[in-house]
Parts: sequence; structure tokens; C-alpha cells
Amino acid sequence: MRAAVLAFAALLVAAPAALADEAIATAGAGGAPPGGQDPSPLDPPLPVGSAGEVLVIGPCGAVRPQGEKADDKAHGSVEVGVGTGGYRHVGAHICKPVGQDGEVSVDVEHTEWGRRARLASLEALRP
Repeated sequence: MRAAVLAFAALLVAAPAALADEAIATAGAGGAPPGGQDPSPLDPPLPVGSAGEVLVIGPCGAVRPQGEKADDKAHGSVEVGVGTGGYRHVGAHICKPVGQDGEVSVDVEHTEWGRRARLASLEALRP
């Protein structure tokens, strides 16, 4: 109890000293920084192809010159992985553009780790 009274008394003594301090200036009163230049734009410049045309990225990541019709063919990839004593991987991806800016994507993957996973899958195949 005595410690609480002493802490409260110290707070009462220190409070007026803290309130008497002046505000500290953290910024100049001049407003904008000198030089009068506008900051650089946030958007990066548009990419330009070898012939000087502006390139845009369409659905499924296909790059084409601006104004050209978007590609509407399906694109895909297949992945295969192997390992010594314990890794297998099979994967496939397909992407089909829909309209001007849409796409439908499907990814399928299967991975096995370690020798036990292989043995378990082999035992499941036994009659």
C-alpha cells in the first residue's frame, strides 16, 4: 500500500512538468518541398515491342500488340518429376481464354514422397 501511495505522489509531482513542455516542430512551415517538381507517376511505362508497338498481356498470360485480337486457343503444360528412392510428381495445367479479359484454368497434380508411399500404393493394387 505504501508503494502505491509513493507512486501516486511521484505522478502528481511529475505531471505539471510534463504539461509545461512546448510542442516540438517536426516539419517545416514552408509547405511543399523546394524544387516545384511533381513526383514521378506510380504507373510504370507500358512495355514496347521490337517494332515500337505497345504490348499488352491478355488472358492466360499471352502477350500481344495493343489493338490485335486476343488469342482464343487453349494453352497448357505438362509436368513430370522423378526421384531416387522417394519422389514422384505428375501435373498438368490448361488455360482457355473466355471473352476479352476472362479465362478458365484447371490444374491437376499428384505427388508421392518416400518409399512407403510407393509401397502403400502398390499394396492397394494387389487383388
